[in-house]
Amino acid sequence: MINVSQLSGTILEVLEFAWAPNSSRIAFRAFNPFTGNTGGNTELFTNFTSGNGLVTVSNFSTSGNVDAFEWSPTSQKIAYTVNPITGSNLQFRLYVAPPNLENQSVSISNIPAATNRITIGEFQWSPNGSIIAFLADIRGTGVNELLVAEPILNAIPVAVSGTLADNGKVVEFAWAPNNSRIAYLADQFEDEKFDLITVLPDVNSLIPDPDPQRVSGNIIGDVIDFAWSPDSSRLAYIADGDTLDVFELYTNVPFGTSQFKVSGDLTDGGEVTAFAWAPNSSLIAYQASQTSPNIFELFTSNPSNPIQNVKISGSLTSTSGGLRDFAAFGWAPDNSRVAYIARQETDFFELYSSTPDGGDNSVVSGKLVSGGNVDSFKWSPDSSRVAYRADQETINVPELYSSQPDGSDNVKISSGKVEDIYDWVP
Repeated sequence: MINVSQLSGTILEVLEFAWAPNSSRIAFRAFNPFTGNTGGNTELFTNFTSGNGLVTVSNFSTSGNVDAFEWSPTSQKIAYTVNPITGSNLQFRLYVAPPNLENQSVSISNIPAATNRITIGEFQWSPNGSIIAFLADIRGTGVNELLVAEPILNAIPVAVSGTLADNGKVVEFAWAPNNSRIAYLADQFEDEKFDLITVLPDVNSLIPDPDPQRVSGNIIGDVIDFAWSPDSSRLAYIADGDTLDVFELYTNVPFGTSQFKVSGDLTDGGEVTAFAWAPNSSLIAYQASQTSPNIFELFTSNPSNPIQNVKISGSLTSTSGGLRDFAAFGWAPDNSRVAYIARQETDFFELYSSTPDGGDNSVVSGKLVSGGNVDSFKWSPDSSRVAYRADQETINVPELYSSQPDGSDNVKISSGKVEDIYDWVP
């Protein structure tokens, strides 16, 4: 065991960490008591796994604290937010730095004509690592706009969300996997009515002419969740589009010209609560109380054909059936099956998997002790097995198991109680 968080003989108090995508270094945010300040501050560090290459990336001499960080997809840079001004705990700026050099951080949130009260919120690297998008309150009014900037010295951020309604704000955004556009949720056209919009991430114009395209169309209410398809061809979103407070699943192309409602007809009181794209973008799995109020079942649908809709979960127990919690399902990486946790054959939560057409539905978890439940699972990267945590043998003692997707070759791979933090080796 090697301690990679030791500085000048003192072990730092690590708050969070993340591997570089290429596994070259580990970045971590930690409390540093040796900064020349009275009480120290939270800074960003990186190190080799050998522990002999510690770098203080943020390296601030004031009492500001690093709040969040994210590796670039290329592992060549790391972005982070910090409040570098003493006494300004709610004012965050965005910096970029090489992960292996000290004193090389550059601010990329220097916004022309912005007030000194600028605050950076969420930020995301583009999938190719060439641009950073971020939310910022650039007018000091307490509402966020969407900006993009290159991760370079003297970068000039550009607001791409365009003109917002009075008091309008951007609340969430996501890059298309192919870098082409950014989707975001905003009450852009009417205050407190949130639409799904896409825009071109233009970093080259100081006076941008953004082209926001409303993907969600003329919906009655709000979009509450969305996700790009893995191939970037469409977006899926949950919205009360036809009936107020009845949330259904829709898809559309990024320019908003081909909208379909892909969830089936809902029973009175029914709603769609979660969805997940198949890795190859061919189907969507979604969770809905489609046939009975408050009983959540699992369905698949064709994202561009609203009549191809199939229930893939089995017959649920009559009194307490349904998927375990919000979004208790996941696709196999090879698209072959969907795993889910449900009360299906018993009054306990077990792990099942189904083919996307519902033709083959299998119990994956082993026989549970009375009162035992499966509470989480993860597919192996090659889709050959599913790992899951369950109190399968002893009540209130969750352990880790592995099984083939059809339930065969079920083995316990832990000894004693296991916390809900586990993953497969890539």
